[in-house]
Amino acid sequence: MPLGTIEEELALCREAFKGVSIGALCWCCHHDKLAEELYESPENRIRDILDTKPLNEQALRLHEFRPVESQAAKDI
Repeated sequence: MPLGTIEEELALCREAFKGVSIGALCWCCHHDKLAEELYESPENRIRDILDTKPLNEQALRLHEFRPVESQAAKDI
């Protein structure tokens, strides 16, 4: 899937996290870990990406920040 604009990736990211709660496993929450448990709401992380990351990184970070859906990935 090609990378969209910041606005497009923001909408897709928010949609992906609907109903996902703190403690769920997610991809690319922080740059030093591929997968980790959410310790705050997904919206807080989204706001952090928009508020603190360079504009040229925001769309990619939003694109990669997703809840883990595969049980196999959760078992790693």
